[in-house]
Amino acid sequence: MDGGHCEAPPRELESLGPELIEALPGGVIYVDSDGIVAWGSAEAVAMLGISYADLVGVAAADLARVTVNEDGSPCTPESCPVARALASGEPQKGHTIGVRRRDGTMLWALFSALPLKDRTTGALKGALGTLLDLSDRKRVEEELSRSRDLLR
Repeated sequence: MDGGHCEAPPRELESLGPELIEALPGGVIYVDSDGIVAWGSAEAVAMLGISYADLVGVAAADLARVTVNEDGSPCTPESCPVARALASGEPQKGHTIGVRRRDGTMLWALFSALPLKDRTTGALKGALGTLLDLSDRKRVEEELSRSRDLLR
């Protein structure tokens, strides 16, 4: 990782306030209308376990290749929240997805995506994706499940 160093957000995010984005309790990524990651917050970079340089410029569909749904089934590139927001123009909220990090650990996160549209023309400019780490919750759930199984 590059120590969390991230470039300034693209013009499309300036109105949101970079300080606000970095203060959020989860990660934020901006994917352009072509489905390419154009920016990621320091928290997103840390959560995904990759460098900023390895995140930006990557097709969001390529990132989906290392993801699974909560039930363990593969999360297809088309079914990931950002891709669905770009395809439908509608917000996508609350999808629990596992991401296999390069170090082999699994990040479980709650993913949401919001399509961003030009205020004048209504044209889709991209999507803002958020991710909130649920890994600790998933570990506790798994431990409880194992304990219940042992008690039975």
